[in-house]
Amino acid sequence: MMKQIRRRLARPFRNRARAAQARGLWADALSNLKKAAALDTANPAILLQLANTQAELAQFDQAEATFRFASHFPLFAIRAAVGLAGVAERREDWATASQRWEVVLQLMAQKENTPGDDLSVTPAYALMHSALCREKIGDGTGANRDLGLALALGAKVRHLPEAILMRARILGGADPHAARRLLRAAVERHPKNRTIRFELMVATLRAGDRIAATRHAQILLDLSPGDSGVLAVAREHSLVLGPEIVG
Repeated sequence: MMKQIRRRLARPFRNRARAAQARGLWADALSNLKKAAALDTANPAILLQLANTQAELAQFDQAEATFRFASHFPLFAIRAAVGLAGVAERREDWATASQRWEVVLQLMAQKENTPGDDLSVTPAYALMHSALCREKIGDGTGANRDLGLALALGAKVRHLPEAILMRARILGGADPHAARRLLRAAVERHPKNRTIRFELMVATLRAGDRIAATRHAQILLDLSPGDSGVLAVAREHSLVLGPEIVG
């Protein structure tokens, strides 16, 4: 009975927090979640919501502590482990992130046949992030292995920007034309993703098509005037942008 009363009292604050999160008002969300957590101290769902909000506000130490507390609730252990891996990625601590995604995958393997488990991410998604972290720490073999497993397990992962960019990097070393085709299709799927278009510009240059590369560079500068990365590539390759030659 007391548990139900605590949850009923905390519910308005959780609802306000969700509304604030939807508007990107993370400080307001945090304030409401702290009130909810004070009223319903043993609710792991509130703890995870609180930890994710702390991470959004770059309160990484607090987020990690909250995720660790939530991890003591068995049915929420995987969600908490995913959160911890995500915090390490936000910190750009790639070695720690790689280790934490390995923990996520181990927990998923242990819980594979447990009914009622509600996974916050799929194994394919976890493998993709493991691959990205391994690539960051120079483990190319492990990165290729995990990416291959991710693509085999989840068709949707294939179209995520992170997976596309990693596949393009792998392809680019041996076949810039294949990388270009992949990125060109990705731009159609993710037209607002500037990183994909930037990599398409670079791949197009490597494929020897300066005219198309110039067009991509101009589009990027139209989207973000004065982009230093685009201008640096343009100067290096003496691309003609607008009325002037950048060189």
